[in-house]
Amino acid sequence: AQERYFLSIGLDAGKLHYTHKLLLTRLPNDGAKAELTIDCMREICPLYQLERETQEQLRLQAVEWLEEMDARRTACADLITRLEDVIAYPNS
Repeated sequence: AQERYFLSIGLDAGKLHYTHKLLLTRLPNDGAKAELTIDCMREICPLYQLERETQEQLRLQAVEWLEEMDARRTACADLITRLEDVIAYPNS
């Protein structure tokens, strides 16, 4: 799937080492992954640097997901409260 993604955006991932490709599979197919891949292809990107950058992107994504989950949890709690009011006072 990752190879098809690279081809769809015009990248020849054959220039990447297997271990680099393996680390990149952890990231979603988006612009950040493409930029990181291009950076690795332009210059020799040490594996430890790619791993550090991959971990940072995953951390940022996790923070974003947690924030979204918290917002949804709050919205659901509000809806439950409203439904409970409707059930308790159906004619109001």
